[in-house]
Amino acid sequence: MNKKRDEIGMKLETRRQKERRRRIRIAQQRITFAAVSCCVVLLAAVFLFNRHGLSVKNREYQSQIASLNAQIEEQKARTTQLQEKEAYTHTKQYVESIAQSKFGLIYPDEIVFRPVEK
Repeated sequence: MNKKRDEIGMKLETRRQKERRRRIRIAQQRITFAAVSCCVVLLAAVFLFNRHGLSVKNREYQSQIASLNAQIEEQKARTTQLQEKEAYTHTKQYVESIAQSKFGLIYPDEIVFRPVEK
């Protein structure tokens, strides 16, 4: 009988040990799940923070692009003006105006009126 009690005691003890191991395993699983959940939440927070920073930089770059495009348009307009001026400098009218204003040259049949100084 004692032998049977010992066997029953061992079985009971084994059941207790199994129950204890199962509780420990469940506790470890809960701790692992909590740790993994915390890591996921932290990663999500980091990604959201970086996303916000990237969107701010993107807005800055978009404003720089708009500014540079405006400068390009201004320079294109200036280039057009310079090309027109270059074309004008190759005309007879330009040569006549420079000769008249800078060098005081006139045509032989031209009459010049100058104001009288008092």
